[in-house]
Amino acid sequence: MVKHTFLLSLFSTLFLLVTANPTSEISRRSGCLGDGEANKLLHIYISFFENIDAKKAEKYLTPKFFEVSASLNFLFVSILRNANLVLVQYDAVTYENRTDFINQLSAQQSQPLPPGAESEKFTVLSTVHDCHTVWFRWRDNTKPVPFFGFDEFYVTKKNGNWQITKAYSEFNNAAALFNNNLFPCPGDSSTR
Repeated sequence: MVKHTFLLSLFSTLFLLVTANPTSEISRRSGCLGDGEANKLLHIYISFFENIDAKKAEKYLTPKFFEVSASLNFLFVSILRNANLVLVQYDAVTYENRTDFINQLSAQQSQPLPPGAESEKFTVLSTVHDCHTVWFRWRDNTKPVPFFGFDEFYVTKKNGNWQITKAYSEFNNAAALFNNNLFPCPGDSSTR
């Protein structure tokens, strides 16, 4: 009877250990991105757009990291067109590599914040991930019109650390243009 009780107790303990957090155990064994790791990378990625930290970017972005955003390219085209400068293709790579990403964000963030800009720029609305991809919806807290978007980024594990290899981002760029006085409000009768 003692042997039977001991085996039952041992089996129950092992069962609880394995089933207590199956996602983490599966992630650890298979090399998949776990919930905690995905959340950490998500917030690191977002932090780049609020305050780029070159050392952190070098740690969490691969050297060949790139980002594509037709929305951001459209904004660049709109701004450059107004300044009579060379146009950017809408479907082009927005940031060609990690160095380009760091340099461009550093230059953008060196400019003063527009009136009404929030210190915490993004609010994450939802997120989903699989083994090597994180997808999230967000709201930019810019005023007068907040805008919404979604990003996805892909990761790889190198020397035991997760790094972002590429990203895609799209958002409501009409709201961004409106907030910067580059696009009239559709309800403004003076523009008709």
